[in-house]
Amino acid sequence: MQNLLTLHQHASSLPPNATHAAFYEELQTIHRSSGTLLLHSASRRYAIDTTSDPVGLTIHNGFPMLATRRGELISIVEDEVSFVGDVTHDSPEKSGILAICASSDGCLLAVVSPISITVLDSDFESIAEISLDKTATEASIAWRSDGEFFTVVYKSDRVYGLVINRSCEEIKPIDVGELNLRCTVAWEPRAGGMISIPGEDRGLFFFERNGLRHFRSDFEAGAIRFARWSHNARILATVDEDGVTFWNRVNYYWYQKKTLSLKDRIAEIVWDEDDVFCAHIITSTSVIDIYMNLHVCSVIEDHRMLYTAVIDGSKLAMTNLSRGIVPPPMSHGNVELSAPIDSVFDAQGAVGALRNDGILEIVRFSSPLTATCVPSAPAVESIAKQQWKLPEWELENLGILALRLPVLIETDVLAVVKSVQNAEKGQGDRVYVYRLSETRASLLAVYTVPGYVTTMCKSNAASLTLTTTEKSVIQLNVHAADKSCTEHSHRISAVRNEPIAVRDTNAVPNRKLSVVLDSEGELSVIDCGKNAVLSLSCECTSFVLHAGFLLFTSRSHLLYCLWMNTNTVRAFFNQENSIPSIVDELDAISGPEKDSLKCGNLAAGVGAIRPIDRGSLLVAGIPNDVTIVLQAPRGNLETVAPRPLVFEAVHRLSKAGNFAKAFNLCRKQRVDMNHVVDADYDSFIANSSEFVKQIGNAEHLSVFMSFLSGDKHKRNSVCDSIVAAMKKHENVGRFTTAILTGLVRREPPNLSGALETVRDARARSNQEGVGAVDYLFVLMKDEEMVYNHALGMYDLNLAAFIAESSQMDPAEFAKELQGLHSLPESYRKYTIDMKLERYDNALRHLYACGRKRFGDCVALSHEHDLYETAIPLFREEQDIIPDLVNGYGQYLQKTDRFDDAAAVFIQNGDFQNASICYRKGGRWQMSVGAISRLRIPTGEKLQMYEVVSTELAEAGKLVDAAKVRALLLKDIEGALELLVISEDWEAAFEFGAIWSAESLEQELDLERRIAEGVREGFENLSSTIRENCSKLHERRVRLETVRRSKEAIQARLGAGRQEDEAGSDVFSATTASSIASHLSDVTFTSKTSATSLYTSINQTGPLTNAKLEKQAERRRRKAAKKRIREGHPREEEALVAYLKKLIPNDFLRTRVTRTSRALLDIGKSPEVRILMTEVKKYIQESLLLPEDVLPIEERSFLEDHHWMVYGNLLEVLHPKLNTQ
Repeated sequence: MQNLLTLHQHASSLPPNATHAAFYEELQTIHRSSGTLLLHSASRRYAIDTTSDPVGLTIHNGFPMLATRRGELISIVEDEVSFVGDVTHDSPEKSGILAICASSDGCLLAVVSPISITVLDSDFESIAEISLDKTATEASIAWRSDGEFFTVVYKSDRVYGLVINRSCEEIKPIDVGELNLRCTVAWEPRAGGMISIPGEDRGLFFFERNGLRHFRSDFEAGAIRFARWSHNARILATVDEDGVTFWNRVNYYWYQKKTLSLKDRIAEIVWDEDDVFCAHIITSTSVIDIYMNLHVCSVIEDHRMLYTAVIDGSKLAMTNLSRGIVPPPMSHGNVELSAPIDSVFDAQGAVGALRNDGILEIVRFSSPLTATCVPSAPAVESIAKQQWKLPEWELENLGILALRLPVLIETDVLAVVKSVQNAEKGQGDRVYVYRLSETRASLLAVYTVPGYVTTMCKSNAASLTLTTTEKSVIQLNVHAADKSCTEHSHRISAVRNEPIAVRDTNAVPNRKLSVVLDSEGELSVIDCGKNAVLSLSCECTSFVLHAGFLLFTSRSHLLYCLWMNTNTVRAFFNQENSIPSIVDELDAISGPEKDSLKCGNLAAGVGAIRPIDRGSLLVAGIPNDVTIVLQAPRGNLETVAPRPLVFEAVHRLSKAGNFAKAFNLCRKQRVDMNHVVDADYDSFIANSSEFVKQIGNAEHLSVFMSFLSGDKHKRNSVCDSIVAAMKKHENVGRFTTAILTGLVRREPPNLSGALETVRDARARSNQEGVGAVDYLFVLMKDEEMVYNHALGMYDLNLAAFIAESSQMDPAEFAKELQGLHSLPESYRKYTIDMKLERYDNALRHLYACGRKRFGDCVALSHEHDLYETAIPLFREEQDIIPDLVNGYGQYLQKTDRFDDAAAVFIQNGDFQNASICYRKGGRWQMSVGAISRLRIPTGEKLQMYEVVSTELAEAGKLVDAAKVRALLLKDIEGALELLVISEDWEAAFEFGAIWSAESLEQELDLERRIAEGVREGFENLSSTIRENCSKLHERRVRLETVRRSKEAIQARLGAGRQEDEAGSDVFSATTASSIASHLSDVTFTSKTSATSLYTSINQTGPLTNAKLEKQAERRRRKAAKKRIREGHPREEEALVAYLKKLIPNDFLRTRVTRTSRALLDIGKSPEVRILMTEVKKYIQESLLLPEDVLPIEERSFLEDHHWMVYGNLLEVLHPKLNTQ
């Protein structure tokens, strides 16, 4: 299913009288002239006198090795020509050499004489000799590509063959049977490759490595002289008396891809090792170099159909991809021509073919090919066949076609490339433009190309784009009226390697973009208008342009998809489906300069959408469809629908109001139905009736609504609009199931509406009602819930119908329904609501039963906290409302709504409970306000104030507790004690100023007590800082010791060895300290101090002594369970975590600042200086910590000048302070 395209070709002459030729890596040609063997290479020419014909040339040990029929082995090492040895025998018939061939690695040399096979090593020493059963007159050798086996074919009375392994220990005969074979052989260069031997009269026959025949690969052909495989085993070249034929095998069928008829007899064909599709054809007078490429089959568009045209000799195998995909070699029809076809092109709705005899032929179909296919496809009916003989079609008078890459620019204008020989400028190509009339082709214009044209395509109605071996991209404007072909743009070195495919696209308005694929797999997009080149991939294997997208495959076996135009963000493109825009990427790299070419690269992996089969290539995109065709290496075709193409098509169809096609596309491709809605949400809601009309199928509408997802509001709106449209339909019964789906798919489901739909369906017919309720059971998956909901609609007939249609026990629901039917209406509804736990409705229906049920109403309200429903109902019942209000307050308090509860209690006159709620809510001012409104003895009020103060103190709000104690309890001394504990000295000084008069009455010296408290706070803070500084120093030193020890251990162990650190002598359990091992809450305990680190530094605020003691005790118990000793393997982690807790923090800085300011206020500047000295020492010790313990941001915090603000102030006032 691939066509072999000629990229460029040229010929070079050999000296006259040449009788034999071959081609190898360095050694280019061999020919015989006047008894002298001449060997030509790129840099040397050798002349070897010999009187015997050469029988073989090979590369052994990296140097040419020549064998003659007389038996001479001649080696050419650098500039020296030497005779290595000869093969002789007493009998002339048994002397000499018939064939030689070296292994692929050049280490072994196989030599065939008339009586034996000899294998020589690199020193020309014989390692094995195998005798032939019969005396040979001819022989041929071929090695397998890996050098592990070789085959020998020799001719005696008939042709025989052997397969021999490298060590010559395994010898298997080739099962030639009764076949009449030629004495020439070739081995397919691939894993599992087969041996090919041509028949004497016809065909080519294949054999396995074990010598057995492989019948399935045989093919019929004329008398083949010899065959040569390309190095990638993709192309087989067979040579006959008339020329050479290139074959390609697909699904064990051989396609005749290219036939070259030459005037001279072909001596040898050698495939280039670097360029696997380059063949060097050597004749007695010239060497013809043909550079080809195996492209996917040609694509033809006709009657809005897409065809593939596969060359098979003089036949084109046509397949209509728009109708069906068939495996090759099957096809829908064949187009028979009268000569072998060289290339195929799209002739604007017809098939154009360039034959190898220089005839251009265009065939138009009478009707589209059908999708029926048989192994032997019928001939295609055509309505017109036109032929033109193109002048100057021959290459250098060799009989070979010089024309290639035909492109039909207009219906009667053809462009074609001709390979020419220019004596002044060397090899080159020309573009010929012809006018095609009914009878002849007349030349309009010629454009000379600087270099060889590798590929060419039509750009628009009057222009061409071509690429050259000079890595250039040239755009030509063709003016048929003026008979001219002018150059529009010429971008030199636009790509990095030799281009092999180019396509122009007009998908972007007012932009002409060229997509180029080079020989190394780099895919680029060129914008000549902006001088920009965007490299998309460096491992591309094929690409197509389809529906505004560029799709390409990679060597990583992935299919990529990219936007050509600007990528407008759409709702249905989520993060996984987002793909880049080529135009956006080109605009990002282009600039104002017009002279220089600007290059950019797309990020690797961007746009990958799916994996593909290994080695698959893109063929084409189906017109007016979202599918593309891929071709597997063996030739089978498959179609895939890339998601971006599907999304774009759904978006376009939905916006155009073609909902049916958009829905069917989503359904076929299993795409989220949300895309139909998200294309234009407002338009969809407005046209929901049209959507229902186009779909017209209740099952499809149900599928659509079932697969809606995403935003709840959107889903509900879509379902509601579709349901409303269906209900307005004149035949609403046909949409019953779809209506039920729409009502249930809402969130929450509209089960009441669904049951009403069931009721309406039952009213139309009982059968329709049964079907509706069965479908509802399927949707809800809970029959009992549906029954209960029907019961909740207070429709006992509907509930009975639901129960009868379900699997429920009739004895249960019948008895229940009979009992409900006998009750009064309001009480019946109350009973149903209680069953369904709808207590609000139950309360209302119970209230409707009259005053005799009011007591039950109050009990129900208390039981289920229905106060917000009950209070409005009983607002006028003065004997009931206080109880309900009080219960409401208790309910609010229970649910932690303390402010609301307090407001309810106050409205009910319950100030005591209001005070409790305010206190629990943290609003102590409102709490004492409510206490003051209580009509109780003063002593009881004071007790309540005492409770408020105590709770505030326990909560850490010592200043507020002090205010309560001073203002309401008149306890000046207790208030002052709380302020001293809080260390809020500003509040303490303010307190002393306000309560100085009252303190005199109580004989209290507030100023002295506050000063004593400041000094006591200073002593506690100073002691804490000293202790923690000591701990920090001790643990820091220990951490340094541990790390040095670990480094020493690692140095001793060496690279790659590890040992448990706990076994080292450096770690000891003899020290007196112990470590709490929990890393998230590490605490070191010491015998020298019982002060808790938590209470000294990291507490969030001042606490009472009872609270502190409780926390300290809890931490001691916790740490006692998790102690580890020094030397533990996790000691380093524990030390790091503990040191982080010792670092001075913001709370400590606040305490230092407050205490320093208070000391200055009472005139204790020496104490301030002492405190500053200790703080400075503590900070300096902390700054010695490593960075993993003390990060840079925390280090800058410690270096902040606010730590020492009052110390700096003392330095300024130092003289004055000394005089004091």
